[in-house]
Amino acid sequence: KKTLSQSKHWDATKLKRVVSFNPSKSETRANPADEEKVVFLPMENISVNGDIDCSEKRTLSEVWNGFTYFRRGDVVVAKITPCFENGKGAYLKGLESDFGFGTTELIVLRPSKAIDGAFLRFLTSTKQFLLLGEQYMTGAAGQQRIPSDFVKNYPIGLPPIKEQREILEHIQEKSAEIDQAITRAQREIELMREYRTRLISDVVTGQVDVRGIEVPEVADEELLALEEDTADADDVIDDEGEMDETD
Repeated sequence: KKTLSQSKHWDATKLKRVVSFNPSKSETRANPADEEKVVFLPMENISVNGDIDCSEKRTLSEVWNGFTYFRRGDVVVAKITPCFENGKGAYLKGLESDFGFGTTELIVLRPSKAIDGAFLRFLTSTKQFLLLGEQYMTGAAGQQRIPSDFVKNYPIGLPPIKEQREILEHIQEKSAEIDQAITRAQREIELMREYRTRLISDVVTGQVDVRGIEVPEVADEELLALEEDTADADDVIDDEGEMDETD
């Protein structure tokens, strides 16, 4: 666990000092008329969890003009609402071609040696970054975008590379524990629902004899609390399902 004294050696800086923005496609020295296929990333192939779907490939002649260029190892950040607020973006470590193109609604960040690409992705997906960026969005309703200057001038505390990776490992470990707890809770809720459905069916079909069973009186407050708990559990499962479909 970090203390204030332990973080004094972190550099107070801005992203533009450790990141280059929107690099030029001319660095590839590729022939725009070439029929070589590269990865193309429409917005729907970038998830809020940082995953990318590299299944779509297009020829250079199709994408050379009018799309956003990036290279393996870059970090991309969605700049249009609501994708930005939702945290859409990715560290392109797993890009299946050396370079690729994608939607124009991306800001491309290329990490320098001072910052790990995965750590850069983490910084640009934090609630602090997203909430602050939302205040700087410009444009008409429904078409608002985050200006590049906001990202360039975003202030950060930058640990040494080794410490950046230690922080990432810690976050991944804790996230895995939380994911496992959520999975267990969802499974328990599903089992309770299955049991309730089966019990109702057994009672209705006479497989379970409920004659003579005394039903204890339950206070109205307890019934209300039970209904609220059930509704909350349903909302959690519904929200998880919607997120999976959106991703």
